[in-house]
Amino acid sequence: MNSFKENIEKIIKILDYNFYFVQKLEPERNSENKIIKVKFKLKEGKRINNYGDKEFCKFGIEKEKYYKVAGVYSIIIEGEIKYIGQASDFYKRFKDYGKISERNCYSDGQSTNCKINNLILENYLSGKEIYLYFYPTAYYDKVEKELIRLINPLYNTQLLNNLKNKKVKNINEKYLVDIAQEEIEKIIYSERKLKKTEITILSKDIHERLGWDKRYPTVCSAMRKLKDKYKNEEIYSPPKGNGSSLEIKYIIE
Repeated sequence: MNSFKENIEKIIKILDYNFYFVQKLEPERNSENKIIKVKFKLKEGKRINNYGDKEFCKFGIEKEKYYKVAGVYSIIIEGEIKYIGQASDFYKRFKDYGKISERNCYSDGQSTNCKINNLILENYLSGKEIYLYFYPTAYYDKVEKELIRLINPLYNTQLLNNLKNKKVKNINEKYLVDIAQEEIEKIIYSERKLKKTEITILSKDIHERLGWDKRYPTVCSAMRKLKDKYKNEEIYSPPKGNGSSLEIKYIIE
């Protein structure tokens, strides 16, 4: 995707999903053709979020086409996927991103709205091309998390940090197994690109890569789940079945 400036691609494939071009993201301008910028005078003594004191702009997407349409969107800057997000109403999500109010700027406000808006403005002012793509799906939560885990976009720091910190305790176990499985498949994908035909995975290594605490049964479940997908050999199984020493060799040719 290095030719974005000269030739906008109408459909791009991100993993196995077809994302459709929505529009080029640009800040709105006033009658004098100047970018409409907003910076709030925030209340003293009230905590603000990490982006609350930044400068913001205004932008939006077509209401008629995207109102109440669910799916996953991708913000692409200079040909690189910088952010992946989900929406039950794509139009409303970008309406919120594109019009920041003062209440969004405080610690109990919508920090992501401030973050995305400011990043759009700063990248635009630095002369970068910003494009928005969309994949309509009712399974937006699953698809978003899968893409973030496998692609690791630069601006998706909050979800990745939540998964690596104590907040992970409140997440459904089945979902955590999926996260561990995707981490393993990410490794397998990299090894395939190097023309490798087999790879040996140790549960301890995956556990450390994810930054988890005492979740070896989850990792082991993910490893064994992949045995249905790849030919394999269980080289070592811990005495109790699950633990840091589970070792499985997968045939990935």
